[in-house]
Amino acid sequence: MKNPTKYEIPINIITPIHIGSIDTFSANEYLFLDDKVHRIDIVNFFNSSLNNRNKEKFIKLIQDENFKLSDLKYIDVDLLKSFSKYYLIDKCSEFAKDNNVQIECAVKSQNKLYIPGSSIKGAIKTALLYNCIKFNQVPDIINKVLFHDYGSIINDYFISSHENSTIFNNILRFLQIEDSSNFDDAPHLHEVIHWYVDTEKEKMFYKKFLTRYLETIPESTLKTTIRMNYKKKFFEDLNFSESMEKILDVNIISESLFLFADDLINFEIDFFSEFNRYDLVEFYEELMKYNHYNKPLILLGGANGVVSKNIYLKIYEYDKQNDTHFSENYAKLLFDFDDDLKFPKSRRFTYKNSEPLGWAQLDFSSYIKCRRKK
Repeated sequence: MKNPTKYEIPINIITPIHIGSIDTFSANEYLFLDDKVHRIDIVNFFNSSLNNRNKEKFIKLIQDENFKLSDLKYIDVDLLKSFSKYYLIDKCSEFAKDNNVQIECAVKSQNKLYIPGSSIKGAIKTALLYNCIKFNQVPDIINKVLFHDYGSIINDYFISSHENSTIFNNILRFLQIEDSSNFDDAPHLHEVIHWYVDTEKEKMFYKKFLTRYLETIPESTLKTTIRMNYKKKFFEDLNFSESMEKILDVNIISESLFLFADDLINFEIDFFSEFNRYDLVEFYEELMKYNHYNKPLILLGGANGVVSKNIYLKIYEYDKQNDTHFSENYAKLLFDFDDDLKFPKSRRFTYKNSEPLGWAQLDFSSYIKCRRKK
């Protein structure tokens, strides 16, 4: 392996991606105008455009949690719009326009959305772990999860010493992924609902009070850079196994993403077929066409945790091959599930178009010419 190695990788966004920040704002900061949602710079507006009398009135109004900026009848809309920090393309229902909703911001650089390198690396780690676990190891994995020994599951595949488990002896420290390029166009505002399943009534439902309003990156192409700077002769004292060293190979990364996405999409197809949501079955069947060995799909964003998805999905695939039922029993035991719920407990979809969030494609085709089938 030649090191350090650098790969310039396009990221093709397929469904809306939200990588959350801690920032939020509500109707005392935004205006719905036509098909756009403008976030207004309230401080600048207050200091630059209001006389003392109107400042006093504005201070009283903004202290009301139900106050909406659109209620300022004595202020010209075009004046407010001139203080827009940025705007979002509105993809919400009429409810959002008529009510005071809280908008959850995505991570930004100079008001431009992007995908942090840490989010990409986390999703790659998820796929690598999934494909490192062999079927004959699943019973041992189940026992470890029963004792909540999640750490050793990850350590077995990425850490060279369990006694001294630190970032320094984690093979993934040598996998470095840059933040993506910025999304230069206007982000989208999506109304996102959480669908649950009632197995007893054999139907799906969503809870309105869990509806979220998220800034998202729509369908587009961004870029990132992946570097692998491991040199064995310099780090022999870390005692990485050969299987760990193989992880730092663009072919292994691409293949792991491809195989993980393949199993995850098939799992979703099985799931929605069971509940007669053939619109979503069709969606995932179409999504599968984007998954290639050298251009694999990747799932980015919240609620895509390593343990919950990897371990359960691996047990589920083990059950399919061995005609066992560990996934049903252990989901209830390990994740405290009621009998009328299925794993995962909920799935996030946009209110319009019923799209799941977070699907993108990493394009390794400039470096990997061979294409394999599962």
